[in-house]
Amino acid sequence: MTQALAVQYSLRANVAGWESDSRPHLCEEREMTFTYAVIADGGIVLAADSQMTHSHSDHFGVIGTYEGCRGKIKRIGTQFAFSIAGNGGLADTLLGEVNRASIDRLHSFKEIVKAYEDAMARELNRLYPRELPLAFRDTAFLFCGYVPGFAKPVPQVVKLSSELRMSQNPITGRDMAATGAMRHGAAYYLHHRFYQEGLPLEQAKLLAYCTAAEVAEQDNSVGGPIEMELITPEGSRALTEEEIRKYEKARRELVGKVRSYLADFL
Repeated sequence: MTQALAVQYSLRANVAGWESDSRPHLCEEREMTFTYAVIADGGIVLAADSQMTHSHSDHFGVIGTYEGCRGKIKRIGTQFAFSIAGNGGLADTLLGEVNRASIDRLHSFKEIVKAYEDAMARELNRLYPRELPLAFRDTAFLFCGYVPGFAKPVPQVVKLSSELRMSQNPITGRDMAATGAMRHGAAYYLHHRFYQEGLPLEQAKLLAYCTAAEVAEQDNSVGGPIEMELITPEGSRALTEEEIRKYEKARRELVGKVRSYLADFL
């Protein structure tokens, strides 16, 4: 969990989180977004929770919690997608400096990510040329797409984070990438326990949904509905409500079987 105490200034990058109004007093950030991208055979599955949670406090303690729901997965044209995690005010500020209308028309995933990186890094360094406030250090983006390969397009997941001043983390071409609090270790357990190289796409969708949904069920600062995006060499699309219901039904059946087994075990 990221909890930081910081003085609030009336900048567009607002430590109040997803809201746009400034708060000239101390506030405690609790940005708990969990996003998860898993690379499967034939596609990348990107999942995110959609709950916003912000605990507002003064010298006497917590005086209010602001909660809402907002989409945290954005599509880039019709080809690629990215997720948003961390402080929403800072994320909106950085994205506001990106010329998405122009960039989203590009066809090269590497060029697109580099354009986002350059624009957001410039704005972050303009706002905070020296030290970055603690409340802003967990803002991160997962970019999912494909790059040309020898035989076929190669999947890529690239993470840009405020902690690294929006410079790219090493590119992930296999396995998974995620953003979220370290206490969401159970989600990483589910991934490493059940993921395997070349996982069929339908199984990857179920794994991604179960991983995100289990985090949301166990942590009340992360919540649904769960968003999911499928990125393939042919393009990017959101999973339908019918598909989501299918994976939720399967998750409940799996959990029920485990509980039943435990209850009957002697």
